[in-house]
Amino acid sequence: MGIWIKSQDKMTVIKASMLTAVNCIAEINEPPYRIYVFFDKHEINVAAYETRERAMEVLDYIQTRIEDYERFKLFPGDGYINPVFEMPAE
Repeated sequence: MGIWIKSQDKMTVIKASMLTAVNCIAEINEPPYRIYVFFDKHEINVAAYETRERAMEVLDYIQTRIEDYERFKLFPGDGYINPVFEMPAE
């Protein structure tokens, strides 16, 4: 795979080997649905959302970006696909 993910807080850019959305026990005033990026043998929380639906929607966006980027690498043509996906704020 190999997509770069920029965290929601804009402080981290990391090449992901796997992503997952999980429902965490959130602290007060923190969104319960978090997206984690796995790399090497580590994981980092890159985003948090209020609903499962939103977290899944963001994962769908990432999947589309990966597909578009991989297709672009095979058939470059004209244009550019950014290999960095920036996590949406909300």
